[in-house]
Amino acid sequence: TVAASIALGKRWQHRPRTRARRAAARLRHAVGVTAASAGRGVDGTPREVLATAETRAAVGCYFFSDKIDLLESEDGEVGIVAVKPVPAGEMLIVETPIGELDSGGSWPGSADPLWQPLPRCLSPRSPTQAPLLYRGYLPLRLLPHAFWDTGIGIWLLDYLRFAVNVCDSGLFVVGSFPNHSCAPNASCAAGPEGLNFTYALEPISVGQEVTWCFQDEVRKLPCWQRRAILLFRQGF
Repeated sequence: TVAASIALGKRWQHRPRTRARRAAARLRHAVGVTAASAGRGVDGTPREVLATAETRAAVGCYFFSDKIDLLESEDGEVGIVAVKPVPAGEMLIVETPIGELDSGGSWPGSADPLWQPLPRCLSPRSPTQAPLLYRGYLPLRLLPHAFWDTGIGIWLLDYLRFAVNVCDSGLFVVGSFPNHSCAPNASCAAGPEGLNFTYALEPISVGQEVTWCFQDEVRKLPCWQRRAILLFRQGF
């Protein structure tokens, strides 16, 4: 039942955190990644980011379950899919937000050393993946292709990688790969030392997509209100 799934999720939140925290600390030390440096200067496709423990740690991900994998579509969109049965309450992803998000207000291509682009594995990975209607009324996909090659266009695409993926706990790279659902089968919980845990709310079968709700407060609202809020905040 839903109540049983929630109870399992809550029990999980209090059990593996110590082990996950210790494992994350060991991996941070092994690869020399800190919360302040995670994600900065990292490039590559989502598949390349998830390739090894080291590439995952470089974007702040310290645990990625072997029961899940990247889901890729022909148009370049991604998601997360179960490749093995996942029981309710099982931990799927442990990561820390990428640090030092303030670019200092500089423009791309400027001489300011503080400006560093966000990882390109974050959506939108190209102008064709820009929100159809950002903030509910800005038709970004109608902008000419040449615009995205300008300094403002490059800055805007990088800004969108932050704006459409950031959540209350920060900006998580691997945590941005799962897609949204108003009836999700996974959820997130904030942990110590800035860690964020993604875990299964209910059993997830092989081939089933792993989803979580981008805006928890909308789940109890009528469908039309959910769609309006998501269109305004997420652009879809």
